[in-house]
Formats: sequence, C-alpha cells, structure tokens
Amino acid sequence: ALGGRALEVHDLKTRKAGNRAFLEFHLVVPGSMTVEEAHRLCDELEKALEEGFSGLAVTIHVEPESERKRPG
Repeated sequence: ALGGRALEVHDLKTRKAGNRAFLEFHLVVPGSMTVEEAHRLCDELEKALEEGFSGLAVTIHVEPESERKRPG
C-alpha cells in the first residue's frame, strides 16, 4: 500500500471502546511530498486498514522527514 512513499511509522497507539477499535499513528513522508500527495496516501491507508479490519477507525498524523524522531 505504501509503495515506498512513506519512510517510517511511529507512535502507534490502539484502543478499544465497545465494538470499535481505534488505531492512531504518525507517518513520516519525504519532505518533497506535497500536501495533496500525503493526503491521498493517508486516505489510501485508512481505507485499506478499515476495509481489512471491521469496526476499525484510523487516524494518521503526517510528519515531514525533517521532523522525524531520531534515536537518543
């Protein structure tokens, strides 16, 4: 689904409330990616995840590569 368009996923969080499951994560994309491209990528990921897991709600926070968390 990512096709090399994203560099990293971090800060993954899940929770459940009743019959619903919630998934939230940060997606690091290349700094050269436009807002439109990042939005389209997030829409694709959300759709694939929500179709694959019934009752799942997905929230993705996009970060440019320049704000990527570094170890240490």
